[in-house]
Amino acid sequence: KKCTVRCRHYEAPPPLDPAAVEPYTDDDRRSIEKELFGVYLSSTPFDRMPEEVLLAASTAAEIDAAGEGVFDVIGVVSKFEKRTSTRTGKTFGRVDLMTLDGTLDAVIWTEAMNKYGGDLRADALVTVQVKRKSYNGGWSNQIQVVETT
Repeated sequence: KKCTVRCRHYEAPPPLDPAAVEPYTDDDRRSIEKELFGVYLSSTPFDRMPEEVLLAASTAAEIDAAGEGVFDVIGVVSKFEKRTSTRTGKTFGRVDLMTLDGTLDAVIWTEAMNKYGGDLRADALVTVQVKRKSYNGGWSNQIQVVETT
């Protein structure tokens, strides 16, 4: 096959200088790992939290065992979906938080979602206040306050 006009005018890019390439940050590395493998491999977002803060926070298993109450939880947002109530027409959110020992499913109602919903993006490390109460024979975890960490 003959070389076309376009082929004759092609100039290869200059060689890559490894010293000029910025190294990945821990956040970059975690994001890539989570996207490719679905899990964190090298580190987790919890690694940047002081141990005493992590120990003071409630985990998913502790909340499940405790029953009703208000709990402070540190977690990574693994899923956030906005929904609309078929009964009232109001929007609310369903949130899955990865804690140190499992996943906590929660709901965030309209008022709190309007105030804090922007902080609930995928892979964000957040501290939330969760109110757990009995609902229709089961349990409902309701997010009251969200702080980015």
